[in-house]
Amino acid sequence: MRDIELVGVSKTFTGVAGARRTALSEISITILAGEFVTVIGANGSGKSTFLGAISGLVDIDTGRILFGGEDITRVSHADRALWISHVPQDPRQGCAEDLTVVENLALASHGRGWLQPLVTRPVRAAIRKRVQELRPSLLPVLNAFAGDLSGGERQAVALLLAAIRGCEVLLLDEHAAALDPKQAAEVMSFTDELAGRARITVVMVTHNLKDAMEHGSRLIVFGDGRVIGDFDTAEKTALTIEGIRQLYAAHGVDRHVGTSLKG
Repeated sequence: MRDIELVGVSKTFTGVAGARRTALSEISITILAGEFVTVIGANGSGKSTFLGAISGLVDIDTGRILFGGEDITRVSHADRALWISHVPQDPRQGCAEDLTVVENLALASHGRGWLQPLVTRPVRAAIRKRVQELRPSLLPVLNAFAGDLSGGERQAVALLLAAIRGCEVLLLDEHAAALDPKQAAEVMSFTDELAGRARITVVMVTHNLKDAMEHGSRLIVFGDGRVIGDFDTAEKTALTIEGIRQLYAAHGVDRHVGTSLKG
């Protein structure tokens, strides 16, 4: 497992009318291998761009990104996908809807080749064993098309895809936000289990302060493209919503903070 290090990373977007917006401003931060980091911040604070910079979906303007000490700043998103997996907010984007669950998992475990030869009896048996270990509740839907699953089941499959691929880093961009409360709780529970069992680095962006405080070993707070708070496990445990409000006020971020940062 390898650390992720961002050194002086900046990114500015230019709108259709020529307006410029700084999404990341001189970000320097290290995420240790095996950490479960939760990331919060108001809309436009830079947290999703932060994930995009790590995954390679966003080309940074300045700075460097290191993975295990190796400079991957100019490594493509496709090549980084060998080590870094991403689960988006929309459950429809996390897996191929026209394939069955077992076909999705077979492709993830092999990564290439024709579909039919991949789903052999040994492969199917190996997948069943892995699903039994990680998420036995999905065993009954292995032969169902992914497009026919509930949102919560699809997100669970997306998490499974990352685990079966053997990724080192899992990036979660509000992966429970589009689910109903029960499904969201189940997906968050599975996220905790996966982080522990698969021994991978997890970086989770969320608007939900409750989830941010209850899950993970570290909390990073973004404001106006900057990291304005970085709390380890003990500090995060002692943190309150009022403490977050005071943090924003201290950094000149004009933002009301309630139980959610969405809006």
